[in-house]
Amino acid sequence: MLIESITLQNFRQFYDKQMILFAKPEGSKNVTIIHGENGSGKTALLNAFNWCFYDEVTYQRESLLNERKQLEMKIGETADISVIIRFKEHNRKYTVARFQTCEKANDSEYIIVNEYSNVEYIDEAGKPQKSDNPKRIVEQIMPKTMSSYFFFDGERIDNLSKNERAEDVQTAIKTIMGLEMMERANKHLEKVQKKFRDELKNHSAPETQLLITKLNSIEEQINNKNMNIDQKERNQRSIQNQIIEIDQKLKKLEGAKELQEKREELENNRNEVNEQIDGINKEIISICSERGYLAFSDKAINATKDILEVKRKKGEIPSGIKKQFVEDLLEREVCICGEKLVPGSEHYAMVESWKSKAGSEELESSYIQTCANIKMLEEKRTQLFIDLKRLVKDKSALLEQLKDVIEQIEDIGDEFERDSEEIGDLERKRKELSLEFSDIDQEIGGIKVQVKQLESEKQEVESELKKSKAMNEKSELAKKRMDATEASIQVIKKILNIQADYVRERLQERIGEVYGRLLRKGYTAELDESYSINVYKPFGNDRKLVDMSTGERQITSISFLGALVDIAREQAERGTKNDLFKGGIIPIVMDSPFGSLDPDHQSRIAGGIPSLAHQIVVLVSSSQYAGIEKKIRPYVGKEYKLNYFDPKKDASLKHEYTELEEVKQYAAQG
Repeated sequence: MLIESITLQNFRQFYDKQMILFAKPEGSKNVTIIHGENGSGKTALLNAFNWCFYDEVTYQRESLLNERKQLEMKIGETADISVIIRFKEHNRKYTVARFQTCEKANDSEYIIVNEYSNVEYIDEAGKPQKSDNPKRIVEQIMPKTMSSYFFFDGERIDNLSKNERAEDVQTAIKTIMGLEMMERANKHLEKVQKKFRDELKNHSAPETQLLITKLNSIEEQINNKNMNIDQKERNQRSIQNQIIEIDQKLKKLEGAKELQEKREELENNRNEVNEQIDGINKEIISICSERGYLAFSDKAINATKDILEVKRKKGEIPSGIKKQFVEDLLEREVCICGEKLVPGSEHYAMVESWKSKAGSEELESSYIQTCANIKMLEEKRTQLFIDLKRLVKDKSALLEQLKDVIEQIEDIGDEFERDSEEIGDLERKRKELSLEFSDIDQEIGGIKVQVKQLESEKQEVESELKKSKAMNEKSELAKKRMDATEASIQVIKKILNIQADYVRERLQERIGEVYGRLLRKGYTAELDESYSINVYKPFGNDRKLVDMSTGERQITSISFLGALVDIAREQAERGTKNDLFKGGIIPIVMDSPFGSLDPDHQSRIAGGIPSLAHQIVVLVSSSQYAGIEKKIRPYVGKEYKLNYFDPKKDASLKHEYTELEEVKQYAAQG
């Protein structure tokens, strides 16, 4: 999607018809800058995109009509509000429009008498077409679930990098790659499978019917418990957000800021220690799983050594004479002493008797190998106890360290409670929330154990069901259909996992590239398996999780947006079929992306924004623009100024309104 223009008519601050022509993504000048004072209509422009495409605004629907137009209308007279957006997409030219017709009810109110939208386009053959389903067309080009990532409020974009937004991030990624559609297919197949299972039940023997009834019951229990887990995890995220809000309040209160920052540092330290303890626990489990048998091998080793020692003392192993050597003497009929060995003679019989006492090569080889294996097992057993003692010692040291850190955190909490009434109340609320979070965590752990047990039971029942024999043709057909559906479900799950891994790797690569350019510190950003964006900094020979500032979170989020745009472009280039989202070139429209940044970060973002997407639209206050103008000017293809007429500043005005003024320096372009 490359936006060519937006036309607003009586929408919020924009009186009558006003148009913005956007910079074409040709060469390096792919940025359109729109700047003005606070209240001049920057957020209204962002709302205009969302209203036109998705019928959504952050205002009341009855407050879109421009005040100047409303005052000019007579009672009973009507006026139109409209937003028209023209853009190119996949060799087509689209015009998306939304209209609202208003009738003035009295001096201060109006009513909406009509509202509609339409989508028209010129197809690849140059013929004009009109869509019968405007909503579907828009959803395919820019799904609503993704709109907040490409038309966004820069002052709140930092929320994207918070853990509680991981689910939203995951949804956007799934939409881009078509994974959401595959998940829907899986859910549909599960319903179909249950239908075939019910058919099998109706035409099966009583024992098979019992298995199906049991399987249905187990699946219902698993679904209910997973829903319970999801709800509890949502509660946890809500609690975590409340704790974060309290922490932010404490950092703003006089006398609490320093202690709160110290607590956050200690909590990060506690989390790191817990991670190290978890790592040791996993290593102990792994060692015990792979080498644990060695701890109980001493009796077997000693018994084997005793048997070998007895045979060694008897001269049975290793033997001083080889069987082949005896056979060679008998064949030559001459003893080593020179005596002739005549078959049937006493000397021949004596030498021949050594054949039974001589050791074979296989026996000798087995003896040598057994001795070597025993030695190796003894060394491995010794090393097992050395490794376990080391890990237990390291874990004990970490537990002591953890105990000390927790005590310091608790001391800070106690100190807060003894402080002023406001600080004490906040701390007591924080403790209540922390305990509630911990209780829910234990409940989730318990439910997950139950789910694991049920999953095991489910596998056993499914195995028994597969072994059951069909009674007739109908039950045989239902069984085949059920098995085919299960096979399809498993294939889709494998594809989902492969696709998810690929997307995460590609996003990680792109996030790292963008983040490295935008942030001044030597930090790295990573997208984990749960789609949370984490930032790390070097810490000795290791690394440490960063408690990001608002500005750092904002940069992290913008890096993620650049990665999403890149994935969408790649999706289109690969020609991937996706009915939910076709992919392609996506613009980014951002309102106030510099508000939470210091001058250095503002400069970095201004220089980095043009590379995030083929087309960038930046809505910014006049003061913020003054700070980044020099850095971003080489990339600006179009510039507009919002001239705001404010009744509070000019008593002669009866209403507020805004006029768009294109800065002539760029007027010849586009």
